[in-house]
Amino acid sequence: MHINGNVADLILAQLAEWGVKRIYGVLGDAIFPLLDAIERQDKIKFIAATREDGAAFMASYEARVTGIIAVCAAGAGPGAASLLNGLADAFMDGIPVLAITGQVETKKISAGAKQYFDQQSLFRTFSGHTAIITDPGNVTRELVTAVRYAYLKLSTAHILPRGNKNPAAGLRQPGKGPGRRPAVSKTADSAWATGENSYKPGAKAC
Repeated sequence: MHINGNVADLILAQLAEWGVKRIYGVLGDAIFPLLDAIERQDKIKFIAATREDGAAFMASYEARVTGIIAVCAAGAGPGAASLLNGLADAFMDGIPVLAITGQVETKKISAGAKQYFDQQSLFRTFSGHTAIITDPGNVTRELVTAVRYAYLKLSTAHILPRGNKNPAAGLRQPGKGPGRRPAVSKTADSAWATGENSYKPGAKAC
């Protein structure tokens, strides 16, 4: 399958193939290309949170319940850093979560931009895999690597795609990737029973 559009469109198309239905995050100009791409398709919804740590926690608990990787997103600077609270929760409990962050324009890196910091150094604390994607031709490979790591290692992963507006025409999207069996069924009773017998149960509300 070939994707027409830009890099952000390709990322969403691949995530949809893996069963992702929602991306939790906070609006920010560094991820506007991703948000624009979400508006151009109907398989993945953007769930706006008031704070980035809340978005990461929502992703963490969705993945706990479904067994399918969940995704959170934030812009550059403090927004990206604020994801760490929720990512740490997923990381320590072995929950597959993918974080997507934005960054300042390339020309502003190392130029004193107030929103810039070395994201990879920070995310390595609570992320088993982190990567900057600079070449549109490597988007699929890096995305597959990140998601595969999250599933196989039961951990979190982080990607920082640069040039989300770059054309992705002609780039090949692979088929469905690795997936875990959903942890619960659609009924509350069986969900409760699954939680009782789960290796790493989530919190249950009474």
